[in-house]
Amino acid sequence: MSSKGRRESKSKKLVFSITILLCIVYFFVFVAISGTNYVLKIRSENQNNRTYLCNTLTTLDDKIKDISRVSLMTMADDNVLDIISTYRDMDEGEKLSAGKYLRNFYSSLTIIRNDISGIYIMDNEDMIFHFDDASSTPKSNNTGMTIPEQIAAMEQEPMLLDNCRIIIDKQPHFMRFNGEYVSNPYYSVCLWMVRDIYSFSPHEKIGEIVLTAPVDRLNYICSSTLQSDYFYLLSTQNGRVICSMNPDELLLSTDELIGDRLPKNGSGYVNYGGVSYYATSLASPDNGLRLIVGRNAKSIVKDIFRFVPMYLISSIIALIIVIIVTNNQARLRDAQMREQRMTMLYLKSQINPHFLYNTLDTIRISAEMNSDLQVADMLMKLVSFFRLSMRFNQSIVTIEHELDLIENYLALMHYRYTDIESSIDCEPDLLDIELPNFILQPVVENSILHGLRDKGYSGKIEISVHETEDDHIELSVSDNGIGMTDEARERIKALLSGEVSDKDKHSSIGLQNVQHRLKLFYDESCGLSYKENPSGGITAIIRIRKEISNTGEGAEIH
Repeated sequence: MSSKGRRESKSKKLVFSITILLCIVYFFVFVAISGTNYVLKIRSENQNNRTYLCNTLTTLDDKIKDISRVSLMTMADDNVLDIISTYRDMDEGEKLSAGKYLRNFYSSLTIIRNDISGIYIMDNEDMIFHFDDASSTPKSNNTGMTIPEQIAAMEQEPMLLDNCRIIIDKQPHFMRFNGEYVSNPYYSVCLWMVRDIYSFSPHEKIGEIVLTAPVDRLNYICSSTLQSDYFYLLSTQNGRVICSMNPDELLLSTDELIGDRLPKNGSGYVNYGGVSYYATSLASPDNGLRLIVGRNAKSIVKDIFRFVPMYLISSIIALIIVIIVTNNQARLRDAQMREQRMTMLYLKSQINPHFLYNTLDTIRISAEMNSDLQVADMLMKLVSFFRLSMRFNQSIVTIEHELDLIENYLALMHYRYTDIESSIDCEPDLLDIELPNFILQPVVENSILHGLRDKGYSGKIEISVHETEDDHIELSVSDNGIGMTDEARERIKALLSGEVSDKDKHSSIGLQNVQHRLKLFYDESCGLSYKENPSGGITAIIRIRKEISNTGEGAEIH
């Protein structure tokens, strides 16, 4: 394997190693970010859930307390207490008057609220008054138990709130309902607020009042602020569900729906309806109601990994940048090594040029001493040409340097071909413009050898340097030779476009080198081109910019 091949292999291995290392680093960074996001997200979910639970439970507690105050107003009205205590002794007319008074009294208490659906008043024997939104009627009692006895039988572990017993059940079974109160589960299931009624003197129980409130009001409070990827359950202290997003779950046990692993006041993952949720539970200290809220675990994971697309894009961009930088650094090191080798070769070759210069100078002095001025002048031009052309350690020179070199070269060619005339024209302001070294001589040589050869090396070479309107510099080499054949034109076109055949690869290596170096030092708008003169001959145009845009790395003179 060549040294160049070994360098390329090492560069590829370096890029591959760096790529693997970066991928490993990106993986661990990804794991760290994901872990951090998970911790922060769970903390945020806990905070959001607890905020919801506290606010909602406070609203529910206030709503239930407000309902219980209506039952408390019964004992604050003497007429209501008198009606309850003497109802059994009243005649039909007095009962009608008493019923009208009670209806007006409770209507005034409930007219501004929409949470109480029914009011039922009992003495110690049976129901003496009912008033509800559904205009229900009492059912025939075939149970052998009075209504107060039936209510007492319902009270299995009731919740207590300010001496008011709270029962969760369906609408009173001793009443006949129809319509929405039967078909809609959120109206069928309700809270019963049962309060005993006592007389002032003597202080004894004379009856009880029952208020009913459908759970649809409570359900609205629970659901109004939640998004679609949440679930909620409101249950009694013994686990019976009274509010849920699914009406079929009302009056079921929370253990049936989510299991029993979730703490009463805590957080954790639960399985609800076959879907994993991260849930938080909180119980009311006032009435024991327990509210549970949870968010779909998939939504949480989606939020945690929301950064992934942007992370992948930025990682890929960073990886590409690192690969490009690494490749450029490898190329820079190769260029530096080539430059060091060229410098060493140049220093090593100084022995032969110095010997050649000294020898030629000795011959020139000998020719002058023998009065052969023409030979002496030729030798002086040759020495100058060699000194200018053999500066391999200088890849960039000025236009003035190039024109001096060409002037010496044409003077030597004139001694050989006396019928060749030449002229050089350059705008003074352009003499200090920099360009690649030894860029003109191959073009001038090509014009002499191919343009004027078939005319017996008789003709004119005109070199001009001028600035164009689009801020470029053009160095033109024009001859009045025979021009180009169609075959030669196609060959030159292929040569300058890089599509040279193996047959022509070594025949015009000088022009190939010029075009190659121009493309390395400048952008695509620059380069070498040829055009035919209207009066005959060919003009070669070297087009460059005022400033070199690239470093010219790898531009070696062949």
